[in-house]
Amino acid sequence: MRSVTLTVLPLLSAMLVWPSAVVAAQAAALAGIVLTDSTERPIANAEVAIPTLSRSVRSDSAGNFLIASVPAGVHRVIVRAVGREPLEETIAFDATGRVERDYLLAPATTTLAEVEVTADGSLEAMRLAEFNDRRALGIGRFLTRDDLDKANGRDLDDVLIGRIPGVRSVVVGSARAMISSRGPPSRRGPPACFVKVIVDGMVRYNGSPPLFDINNIDPTDIAGIEYFTSAQTPAEFNGTGSPCGTLVIWTRGR
Repeated sequence: MRSVTLTVLPLLSAMLVWPSAVVAAQAAALAGIVLTDSTERPIANAEVAIPTLSRSVRSDSAGNFLIASVPAGVHRVIVRAVGREPLEETIAFDATGRVERDYLLAPATTTLAEVEVTADGSLEAMRLAEFNDRRALGIGRFLTRDDLDKANGRDLDDVLIGRIPGVRSVVVGSARAMISSRGPPSRRGPPACFVKVIVDGMVRYNGSPPLFDINNIDPTDIAGIEYFTSAQTPAEFNGTGSPCGTLVIWTRGR
């Protein structure tokens, strides 16, 4: 009688590996395109984020985006772009589905009533509206009004060094400036990696003299501070971004 040999190990191995491979291939995802709401032209560099997962991506030049490997569940999605009203949506993802969306963003509108300075603190609220949105995404470092009220007479550079990893202060002339400790010092002068500084939406220092003295601002006059490394800096602050990080300061309304 002729014997028959069965090869079972490769088959058994394939049976064990196949289910996990299928699951990986079928992981949930969010994909789509970001457009203007009127002409439906693509919006490049729009931010699409899922805050609860600390996940965000930027749309490409054609407005396309993809967030892969989204776990099953109900998640809030935020879409934002410079000069456009933000858009929010709650989406239920299943374990293997791909959700596709076209997000149409309307132009940002500002009325006179929204920019009036009044005694009830509306100026501060206006300044901190997007601050709070970015803080919710969990990208960057943030100091709130409550954090700054605890400064107890300390200089601002001292407060920042204690709360933001990777930065330190140096004295150049009569100015106290912040630098990224990740940047190498210059052999012919002070450390070269100076942090970009924006105060109330205006760039106060971006690599060109004179330096901005960070201690000219009292911590108790500040409503909020946000700091981003070069890789984290949002598009609205990165038009002339610094490789050493960006410090954004919002003062309190008067």
